[in-house]
Amino acid sequence: MKKRALVFIASASTELQSAATQNGSLVDDLAAVPSCPTPDFSRGVGTHVTLLNPLKVLVPPSARVPHRRSLLVYVPGMDCTGQGIRPQLPSLVAAGHDIRCVYIPSSNRSGWSSLTATLAPLLRHEAKGYEQVILVGESFGGRLALHLARAADDVVSRLVLVNPSTNLAQSNKLASIVGHTGILALFPEPLYEFAQNILLPLMVKRNRVSSTDDDLLSPIDFVPAECAAFRLSMLNDQAELSDGELRSIQMPTLILSSAKDRMLASLAEGIRLQSLIPNSKRVILPDSGHMALLEDCIDLAEIMDDHGFHHPNASHDQPNNAVPDETMDQLGDILGPWRFLTSPFISGADNLPSPSLLLFLRGFKCRTLAHPGHWMSAVGTFFEKYGCVKANKFEAYRVLKEGQHVLLFPGGAREVCKRKGEEYKLFWKPTTDFVRMAIRLNAIIVPFGALGGDEAFKVFMDSNDILQSPLSNVVRQVYTALNLDIESVHPISTFPFTNLPSAIPFPYYLKRIYFHFAEPVDTSRVDFDIGDREKCRELYMLMKERVEKSINLLKQVREDDPERELQERMVARLKRVLPATRRRASSSLV
Repeated sequence: MKKRALVFIASASTELQSAATQNGSLVDDLAAVPSCPTPDFSRGVGTHVTLLNPLKVLVPPSARVPHRRSLLVYVPGMDCTGQGIRPQLPSLVAAGHDIRCVYIPSSNRSGWSSLTATLAPLLRHEAKGYEQVILVGESFGGRLALHLARAADDVVSRLVLVNPSTNLAQSNKLASIVGHTGILALFPEPLYEFAQNILLPLMVKRNRVSSTDDDLLSPIDFVPAECAAFRLSMLNDQAELSDGELRSIQMPTLILSSAKDRMLASLAEGIRLQSLIPNSKRVILPDSGHMALLEDCIDLAEIMDDHGFHHPNASHDQPNNAVPDETMDQLGDILGPWRFLTSPFISGADNLPSPSLLLFLRGFKCRTLAHPGHWMSAVGTFFEKYGCVKANKFEAYRVLKEGQHVLLFPGGAREVCKRKGEEYKLFWKPTTDFVRMAIRLNAIIVPFGALGGDEAFKVFMDSNDILQSPLSNVVRQVYTALNLDIESVHPISTFPFTNLPSAIPFPYYLKRIYFHFAEPVDTSRVDFDIGDREKCRELYMLMKERVEKSINLLKQVREDDPERELQERMVARLKRVLPATRRRASSSLV
């Protein structure tokens, strides 16, 4: 499924293909199966490390497809049973994959080297006749999958890591300490069962798993206390997976990181792995927990299709000039304190293709159009590092054509440099360039309004004041020499907690920031072309109207918001935390 480019505008403040006919009954049968198969212990299968074929057990011979191009091998988490892949089977089969699951009995005490030596020959044997082999490792299995990928790099074509437990000491210090001590092995069964019940909500976001079947969340039940203690100790062993060994992995690699993983610091670990594995790309699952593959809205087949992992020769490269993920993470860290203080309020998020404030977590790395004047100083270089490009139609067309998302402000510099009393007024230019550009490239236009920015700064002198002051002649000469519009003279703000002018525009008030995303327009569906100037003008004015209505809506929201001031927000934040802590403590004693 190719992602559509988006154009976000505001004031200056492929569906996965259906399976072939012969796959239809197979998918239906899989969807109706109540449980993923566990080994048949009566035949001795469950006593040794092996690869299970869930399709062979679940699907009658008459419904099986004789040959598939792609083999997907799932390396499971701590349970090591393969249960975690069950919800993904229908879509993976529809996409043309044959499936195998690594199985490791709970009595096995083999380390990484021994498990790799056992599984690599099995993997080579199963890989015969397939055009590609995809290794999917989740959590504990992510660590094992990396070992297998290095040992069997002659057959493994692609690698997918889902919240891998590759750095336990940094990702979960408490679990690391428990693994070092081996204390879990001493837990009596009732205490261990109680601990499992505490851990399960941390591992699985239950509100994202619709099935009521108890066995859907049962993988943890396959890990006795002694087994859990041993496997945790394995995860503490970093000697067998050095940074140098990670750099030697050459196959295309997808790193799926859950933003709401409460077991591991998966976002941070995803950044680390992406920096070490040469041909890797990180994909953020913004609302997912640790066991993401159990969640209803996670479609592993679709994610792989988006990044070219269904076809052996497909590319998963980013656009040539895309901003690296680690740079966007850095920007998020820089803005973190400001986000904490302003507590952004979002409405209309359902109008986004994937609702969220943190667009980067949804895969939207917006390239902002910034005034060329910024590049006359070091500010331009700083802005460019984090994705800004010079605001002109050629740059906008270039990045949009590359499939990147664009954030633009049709009011330009005039709208930024407002005079006193012009708060939240729009000063859009008469040209309809961005609408015509969006239509030409079939982009989606997302109008939105923002509130709070215009009150954040206390204006000491606006452009009118400056041009009527003794500085007027100097300012006019400078702006003329630099070929800048005299109407866009930047106001001078007031330094916080004083009545003194500030050369740098520091926020004077910590007002809450409000956003509303209005209904977008998919320009691939408009019934006119860019040559129809009147229709383009109508669409342009419609976008402006939706931005204005968004701002007016937010004014009412702010009026009714009990947390609009900083002190009110901090008190409310504290109140939300303390009762929640008491409820958790009381419920845990029941």
